[in-house]
Amino acid sequence: DNIFLKKILGCGMHVHGTLMAEIYQKSMRLSNSARAGTSSGQIINHMAVDAEQLQQALNTAHVVWAAPLRILVAVLFLYNVLGVAAVAGFAAILALLPVQLKAAERLGKFTNQSRIHADTR
Repeated sequence: DNIFLKKILGCGMHVHGTLMAEIYQKSMRLSNSARAGTSSGQIINHMAVDAEQLQQALNTAHVVWAAPLRILVAVLFLYNVLGVAAVAGFAAILALLPVQLKAAERLGKFTNQSRIHADTR
Protein backbone atom coordinates (compact mmCIF):
# COMPACT_ATOMS: atom_id res chain seq x y z
CA ASP A 1 0.00 0.00 0.00
CA ASN A 2 2.82 2.44 0.82
CA ILE A 3 4.58 1.86 -2.51
CA PHE A 4 1.34 2.43 -4.38
CA LEU A 5 0.66 5.60 -2.39
CA LYS A 6 4.19 6.88 -3.08
CA LYS A 7 3.71 6.34 -6.82
CA ILE A 8 0.32 8.06 -6.79
CA LEU A 9 1.69 11.04 -4.83
CA GLY A 10 4.60 11.32 -7.27
CA CYS A 11 2.24 11.25 -10.24
CA GLY A 12 0.08 13.94 -8.62
CA MET A 13 3.11 16.17 -8.04
CA HIS A 14 4.17 15.79 -11.68
CA VAL A 15 0.68 16.69 -12.90
CA HIS A 16 0.55 19.67 -10.53
CA GLY A 17 3.88 21.05 -11.72
CA THR A 18 3.09 20.48 -15.39
CA LEU A 19 -0.31 22.12 -15.13
CA MET A 20 1.12 25.15 -13.33
CA ALA A 21 3.81 25.54 -16.00
CA GLU A 22 1.27 25.24 -18.83
CA ILE A 23 -1.05 27.82 -17.27
CA TYR A 24 1.88 30.18 -16.77
CA GLN A 25 3.02 29.74 -20.38
CA LYS A 26 -0.52 30.32 -21.63
CA SER A 27 -0.83 33.48 -19.53
CA MET A 28 2.39 34.77 -21.09
CA ARG A 29 1.01 34.18 -24.61
CA LEU A 30 -2.20 36.12 -23.97
CA SER A 31 -2.63 39.30 -25.95
CA ASN A 32 -3.23 42.59 -24.16
CA SER A 33 -6.91 42.53 -25.13
CA ALA A 34 -7.29 39.01 -23.70
CA ARG A 35 -5.49 40.00 -20.51
CA ALA A 36 -7.92 42.89 -20.07
CA GLY A 37 -10.71 40.37 -19.50
CA THR A 38 -8.73 38.27 -17.01
CA SER A 39 -7.50 39.55 -13.68
CA SER A 40 -4.15 38.54 -12.29
CA GLY A 41 -6.05 36.98 -9.37
CA GLN A 42 -7.80 34.58 -11.74
CA ILE A 43 -4.52 33.55 -13.34
CA ILE A 44 -2.89 33.04 -9.94
CA ASN A 45 -5.95 31.10 -8.82
CA HIS A 46 -5.69 28.79 -11.82
CA MET A 47 -1.99 28.29 -11.25
CA ALA A 48 -2.23 27.57 -7.54
CA VAL A 49 -5.66 26.43 -6.45
CA ASP A 50 -6.94 24.59 -9.50
CA ALA A 51 -3.68 22.74 -10.05
CA GLU A 52 -3.62 21.80 -6.35
CA GLN A 53 -7.18 20.48 -6.52
CA LEU A 54 -6.32 18.31 -9.52
CA GLN A 55 -3.31 16.95 -7.65
CA GLN A 56 -5.45 16.13 -4.61
CA ALA A 57 -8.03 14.42 -6.81
CA LEU A 58 -5.35 12.21 -8.32
CA ASN A 59 -3.88 11.47 -4.90
CA THR A 60 -7.20 10.27 -3.53
CA ALA A 61 -8.67 8.64 -6.65
CA HIS A 62 -7.73 5.17 -5.44
CA VAL A 63 -9.99 5.65 -2.41
CA VAL A 64 -13.00 5.01 -4.67
CA TRP A 65 -12.11 1.33 -4.98
CA ALA A 66 -9.93 0.83 -1.91
CA ALA A 67 -12.25 2.23 0.78
CA PRO A 68 -15.18 -0.17 0.20
CA LEU A 69 -12.77 -3.10 0.12
CA ARG A 70 -11.09 -2.02 3.37
CA ILE A 71 -14.46 -1.48 5.06
CA LEU A 72 -15.63 -4.92 3.99
CA VAL A 73 -12.48 -6.59 5.31
CA ALA A 74 -12.68 -4.64 8.59
CA VAL A 75 -16.34 -5.62 9.09
CA LEU A 76 -15.51 -9.26 8.42
CA PHE A 77 -12.68 -9.18 10.96
CA LEU A 78 -14.92 -7.45 13.49
CA TYR A 79 -17.66 -10.00 12.86
CA ASN A 80 -15.20 -12.78 13.65
CA VAL A 81 -14.30 -11.08 16.94
CA LEU A 82 -17.57 -9.45 18.03
CA GLY A 83 -20.27 -11.39 16.22
CA VAL A 84 -23.58 -9.67 15.55
CA ALA A 85 -22.42 -6.45 17.29
CA ALA A 86 -20.17 -5.77 14.29
CA VAL A 87 -23.22 -5.77 12.00
CA ALA A 88 -24.93 -3.27 14.32
CA GLY A 89 -21.87 -1.01 14.15
CA PHE A 90 -21.79 -1.22 10.38
CA ALA A 91 -25.52 -0.37 10.27
CA ALA A 92 -24.81 2.71 12.40
CA ILE A 93 -22.14 3.81 9.95
CA LEU A 94 -24.57 3.40 7.06
CA ALA A 95 -27.28 5.29 8.97
CA LEU A 96 -24.94 8.26 9.48
CA LEU A 97 -23.84 8.33 5.84
CA PRO A 98 -26.49 10.92 4.78
CA VAL A 99 -25.30 13.26 7.56
CA GLN A 100 -21.72 12.94 6.32
CA LEU A 101 -22.80 13.59 2.73
CA LYS A 102 -24.72 16.71 3.78
CA ALA A 103 -21.70 18.00 5.70
CA ALA A 104 -19.45 17.39 2.67
CA GLU A 105 -21.93 19.23 0.44
CA ARG A 106 -21.92 22.26 2.75
CA LEU A 107 -18.13 22.21 2.88
CA GLY A 108 -18.05 22.17 -0.93
CA LYS A 109 -20.31 25.23 -1.06
CA PHE A 110 -18.05 27.11 1.35
CA THR A 111 -15.03 26.14 -0.73
CA ASN A 112 -16.68 27.45 -3.92
CA GLN A 113 -17.56 30.73 -2.20
CA SER A 114 -13.97 31.05 -1.02
CA ARG A 115 -12.71 30.44 -4.54
CA ILE A 116 -15.00 33.15 -5.93
CA HIS A 117 -13.63 35.65 -3.40
CA ALA A 118 -10.06 34.61 -4.27
CA ASP A 119 -10.74 35.36 -7.96
CA THR A 120 -11.70 38.95 -7.17
CA ARG A 121 -8.22 39.78 -5.84
